[in-house]
Amino acid sequence: MCHDIGEKLGCGGVMSALRRTRVGVYTIYAAYSLDDVLAMCLTDTVSDIVLPVDSIFSQYPSITIPDPEVRKAKNGALCSVLNIVENGKYRVYAPTGEFLLLGEIVDNKVKTIKSFFEV
Repeated sequence: MCHDIGEKLGCGGVMSALRRTRVGVYTIYAAYSLDDVLAMCLTDTVSDIVLPVDSIFSQYPSITIPDPEVRKAKNGALCSVLNIVENGKYRVYAPTGEFLLLGEIVDNKVKTIKSFFEV
């Protein structure tokens, strides 16, 4: 971006710092400093602040796919949903409650956007 702006201005461009103030639903106001995290690691309390990975996608509705479809989803194949749902992005879970993936549903078929299950 700096290069592109500098090129348009005809003078070059560099960046001396970058600070991310938001990632998805999380803002910098909910962040911990590195020193705080290191102190929590020393006292074994860091697990108190670790959030589940699916919380970053809380703006999307969730759906649970049936057992036979879980294997398909874990292999990146299209899988079916039991109930007719609206097309769109969903947090997809196994019947066990395991968060599998962020997916897009089109005509009752789930296509993986990004998977998060453990292998």
